Amino acid sequence: MVEIIGDRVNPEVQLVVNGDGSTNTKTQSETIYLDDVSTPNVIYLGYASPGASITDPVWKIKTLDTTGGFLIIKYAHGNANYDNIWNSRTGYVYS
Repeated sequence: MVEIIGDRVNPEVQLVVNGDGSTNTKTQSETIYLDDVSTPNVIYLGYASPGASITDPVWKIKTLDTTGGFLIIKYAHGNANYDNIWNSRTGYVYS
């Protein structure tokens, strides 16, 4: 299953594209930030509880890296823990 960021008008709705190409939506209880300008060929995705500060260590951050023509997904510090700071995303090691 591949999850795609929901619409910006209603960020609590997420579109899910299933392996067979069918889609459905689901509601979420997370804020999602997207940064596609800080690093070439890399999209940073940050997930936190609604109202979370971008300077607090409460974020799960992953990258979608298309360098070399492949999509590689990596997490800050190599895990999906909610213990990262969104404003520090470009300085983390991802694996």
